[in-house]
Amino acid sequence: MTRRNRSYGYKSQCSELENNIRKSSFLILLATLVFSILIKVDTAAFSKMNTTDGLEFSRNEDGDYQAGLGNIKVTVRTYLDKVYVDIRDYFSKAPGQPVDSPTKRGVTMNMHEWELLTGETDKTYRLLQKIYINLSNDKPVVLPEAVNVTPDLKQAIEVGSNGPRVVLSKLRGNDSYATRNTASINLHPWVWFNIFSVNCGQINNLINLLEKEASLSAEKRKLQQLYWLSTSAHELFKATWEYTPEDRQRELIAQQKLFKATWDIPSLTEESTDRPSSSSTATTDLPSLVDETTDV
Repeated sequence: MTRRNRSYGYKSQCSELENNIRKSSFLILLATLVFSILIKVDTAAFSKMNTTDGLEFSRNEDGDYQAGLGNIKVTVRTYLDKVYVDIRDYFSKAPGQPVDSPTKRGVTMNMHEWELLTGETDKTYRLLQKIYINLSNDKPVVLPEAVNVTPDLKQAIEVGSNGPRVVLSKLRGNDSYATRNTASINLHPWVWFNIFSVNCGQINNLINLLEKEASLSAEKRKLQQLYWLSTSAHELFKATWEYTPEDRQRELIAQQKLFKATWDIPSLTEESTDRPSSSSTATTDLPSLVDETTDV
């Protein structure tokens, strides 16, 4: 081989090596660009999770407080004098209509379950933060085990194509049922953070308010039931044996004392306006009542 052919072969090898170096540098640059974009996306998602949005609760016709974060709505309601917190996904029946139709995707918690779940807020936040850091650094993500808040309520963290999600699931029905359905809802970390961290105090205030209203309504209902029972007993007593004017007088005095010891019942307010204010004046008007009951 001549010197000219040798130099030509050497030049071709150098040009091929230079092309390979250029290709590899281009691939490295492309990988760096994609990795930087991923880091920005994950950082933006984590910063969005920490954004605070105050829930604006409004009271509906049923007396329930409700506020929404997108399609997810939080409702604080009462049922049979007990307060519940409902987190549910809603949808719109037609384009342009309000998002006010509930779906089956949601959980309803009593006060014991709500207190235990809010107690896991700090731990869940640290786990989400660790998952976001591993995703941004392209490290493997180890999912934590699901937390059994109660035997029926469970909280877990799942990672999908759209990032991590907080999954709440609860068994529906009583233990006596042969099969118990499971209700669940997937919450974006931003939605979860605003419900259980930012607006937790506001929700607790609404819970205390509804608990007071429920206790007052229960006491009023008990007083009304006592009044109805006493009225029924009075009618039964008149229909069975002789009812003397002295018995009627003693019963009126006892009813006036019981009425003063409690508060006004709506069904008795109009009747009590014409009654005397003291027991001494009430006894002076009793003869007129006796005259009315002489025909009994």
